[in-house]
Amino acid sequence: MTCVNPEMAKAYWELGNQLTGFAFVSQMGVILAASQSSRLQAAIKKNWKATATSFIVGMLIYLGLIFACYRAETALDPSHDQLLSTVCVRMVIVFITTALGVWWVVKWARVSSNLRDEK
Repeated sequence: MTCVNPEMAKAYWELGNQLTGFAFVSQMGVILAASQSSRLQAAIKKNWKATATSFIVGMLIYLGLIFACYRAETALDPSHDQLLSTVCVRMVIVFITTALGVWWVVKWARVSSNLRDEK
């Protein structure tokens, strides 16, 4: 028997939205901050594999949290089960921003290594 609690289900819905927004903003924030800070650029270039790995691990954590919010929503209010497509869109947003971040880090590392080779 499920316990129907629409208010709590809505709270998990909002938490899922907030997690998605935070994941997006933090990923874009790192990219923008690194494009403005030479010290951060140097650190990322030096440790690009660790940076890309941390982006991927962070994405997996966010995806797990977003899915856990969805599971809690549907457990508290089974009518939220129809919102699976929205949860998938949230996950795609997090995946795309992470893919963009990893692509950017790898590209940046290659460009910097090519510049060093030319000197």
